[in-house]
Amino acid sequence: MNRWVKEHPNAFKVVFNESFQLGTADFSGILQRMKTANADIFLSDAHLQEYIAMQRQYTQMGCTTGW
Repeated sequence: MNRWVKEHPNAFKVVFNESFQLGTADFSGILQRMKTANADIFLSDAHLQEYIAMQRQYTQMGCTTGW
């Protein structure tokens, strides 16, 4: 993604980019920082178990889904 963003600087602006360890169950810190970044689009590359946990916590925070 980083290379594509550099090659297309006017396509969109990355306001938050953070990785997490596989097997993580608590995404509250990452999600709060993402929410604070006020992003219009949220992309996540995660295994199914992490994705489900992340989505659950995201909606519990009162965020609307655009996934």
